[in-house]
Amino acid sequence: MKKQGRNFLAAILLLVIILTSTAGAAEEPNQQLFREIEMELMCADTCGMHLPSCDNDTALEMRGQIWERINAGYEKKEIIQGFVDIYGIGILAYPPRSGFNLLAWVVPFFGILAGGLLVYLVLNKWVKDPDDCDGEEDFADDVNLEEYKELLAGEQLKYL
Repeated sequence: MKKQGRNFLAAILLLVIILTSTAGAAEEPNQQLFREIEMELMCADTCGMHLPSCDNDTALEMRGQIWERINAGYEKKEIIQGFVDIYGIGILAYPPRSGFNLLAWVVPFFGILAGGLLVYLVLNKWVKDPDDCDGEEDFADDVNLEEYKELLAGEQLKYL
């Protein structure tokens, strides 16, 4: 009788394990979809935080709306577009890289490159190459160094 009881308990345990593993497998795609959508949104509150990081009431409400739409059978793009329709494009954590938003992604890089090129050209024009002296005279030959040495010696004596 004990052997039958053990077999019965083992069968129940095996059945419970199978049922929980299939239930977890059924929820896993929804959980993954929820995480993907949550990563693409910002909190609609004035906190300005990324939705996965935010824990205020607005974020909790948004998470509930995401779950409702997932359970209703909406796809990822439809859910995200629904939030964009309600809150505007600022709800997206990463703005789309098309149209005017593409300019917002690209222009700063071109601005930095253009600014660097401008600085290079201006400095190149301002800094003169010492070997490129178009026939200028060397004025060092006309200077009387002895006069300046005497002047220097006189100044030094004042402070000693």
